[in-house]
Amino acid sequence: MSSYQYIIIGGGVSGLYAAYLLEQRGITDYLLIEANDVLGGRLKSMPINEDEGQSKT
Repeated sequence: MSSYQYIIIGGGVSGLYAAYLLEQRGITDYLLIEANDVLGGRLKSMPINEDEGQSKT
């Protein structure tokens, strides 16, 4: 069984930022747990099918 100094629950923006801050401090002994198969939480990327530079009013 593995043990970690830190466990981060959730791979959303806050969880990813927590992992980033640990890495910036040279801490790599952590586990990030995410329930879904992709990271990012509720943030999603989606294409916008409009001409580049087009504006809407």
